[in-house]
Amino acid sequence: MGAAAGASRFAGPGVGAMLWPTAVRRSGGAMRRSIVVLVIIGIVLVVGYLIIGSRSLVQAECEVCVEFRGQRQCRRGSGTTDEEARTAAQKAACGVMASGMDESIACQNTRPKTAQCPA
Repeated sequence: MGAAAGASRFAGPGVGAMLWPTAVRRSGGAMRRSIVVLVIIGIVLVVGYLIIGSRSLVQAECEVCVEFRGQRQCRRGSGTTDEEARTAAQKAACGVMASGMDESIACQNTRPKTAQCPA
């Protein structure tokens, strides 16, 4: 038995075709599609939950204007309380004006010129 004899043994419909009925082989594509659809639905649900969950944490929004070293910046911030929202807004404003940790801390300790937190 040479190589030619061994090759002829595998010619034909294939082992899978002989072991599984035609209906089972064809349902594999439909099963893959349904798995893909279920994965996509799962991803959409998780992303939606994250978006809605993060929006429910925002209960206060403030706009703060800070003057530091001759510059003035106004930024908005949000948080669960007015104080947290003001702090976030001031950090955002100072992030634009201050360079380095020392200036950043000094800017954040500066009293804001204006702070508006609508109810």
